[in-house]
Amino acid sequence: MNDRDYIDVIRETFLPGDYSVAETNRVLYMMVGLAGEAGEIANMAQKAMRGDFNLNELRMFPPRREKLIGEMGGVFWFLYGLCDAIGIDPADVRELNAETLLSRKERGTLMGDGDER
Repeated sequence: MNDRDYIDVIRETFLPGDYSVAETNRVLYMMVGLAGEAGEIANMAQKAMRGDFNLNELRMFPPRREKLIGEMGGVFWFLYGLCDAIGIDPADVRELNAETLLSRKERGTLMGDGDER
């Protein structure tokens, strides 16, 4: 499935009423939803850290793997929905991120903190 097809699915499955919901509300809805889905993934990591399961289960234990895939799908839904809500092509997001990472690699600044490294 390509980006455009996936965005069409998002438009078909957007729940808060008509897709003509005020643009500000749609942007906020997508931002908050993205944070929530990313939080679900972080919660899985926290449970692994406290010993509920071994991270290798994400590769070898189908139920745990399916749970993670489901949460990752939620991240995609909200991220692509946010891109659509503010008129950004997801390919542009990936390209800018790749450029940033490769620049950091060239400058030896992959490690560290802060966006301006």
